[in-house]
Amino acid sequence: MNVSPLDPLSAAELTLTTKVLLASGRIGAQPQFAWAALHEPTKAELAAGAPPRRAFASSVDRVDGASYESVVDLQTETVFSSTKLSGLHAQITWTEVADAAPVVQDELVVAALA
Repeated sequence: MNVSPLDPLSAAELTLTTKVLLASGRIGAQPQFAWAALHEPTKAELAAGAPPRRAFASSVDRVDGASYESVVDLQTETVFSSTKLSGLHAQITWTEVADAAPVVQDELVVAALA
C-alpha cells in the first residue's frame, strides 16, 4: 500500500514512534505520551520528492514532570530531534486526570471552594 506523505500515522507507525522514543532514553525516566501525530514535511521536502516520513510526539516524564517534544524518523527508526521544554507542560494526560479526580471530589476541597 502506498502512503501519501500527508496521510495520518497508522497504528503501526504510532507503535514504532513510542518504541523508538522509549528505547532512546531521551524523554525521561518514566515517560507518558500526551500526543503523537504526523510531523508534516516542509514544502521543500515535498517538492524534492520522497519526503521523510516522521512522527511528532509530546510526552511528560512522570518522575520529574519535565515535558518533551520529539520527532522520530520512521524510515530510519531513529530520533530525529528531542527537546526538553523549559517551564512548559505538555497536554494533560489521562493518568493526570485520573490522579486529580480524588482530589477535586474530596469533601474538604469542595467545601473549601464553596
